[in-house]
Amino acid sequence: MNNLCDLPGADALESWFGFFPTFHDAEVVNIDLNRDPSPSVIRIKAFSITDKIDNRGYFVLENFIFVDLVFTGIYYLSISDWNHQNVLSGISVVREDFGYALSFEATFGLDGKISARTIEIKLNPFDASDI
Repeated sequence: MNNLCDLPGADALESWFGFFPTFHDAEVVNIDLNRDPSPSVIRIKAFSITDKIDNRGYFVLENFIFVDLVFTGIYYLSISDWNHQNVLSGISVVREDFGYALSFEATFGLDGKISARTIEIKLNPFDASDI
């Protein structure tokens, strides 16, 4: 069962998009790993894809946001294939005995799993023209 929607901050994420995102085509842009008691943060650039087509023939993207996944008490970490883009197919979270396990499902780049005592979702909206 995917418990991503049960994490603190999930309600705000769902409210931002109007639905709960799968993170398909989102990109991991930063990983900041720290020893306890400092939190570790993984930043994901996310957006929604509309059914509108722009003048170049591409789907129009909207609702751009950086989604920060904030981890405390990391007790397992396995990541591989970090590169210049790190496009995701999706993210899943399952409850474990000591916390949560979050898995990145890669399309291109980063793949892996992180288990931590807590995971929280924080949102940082941005204007797509700024990047």
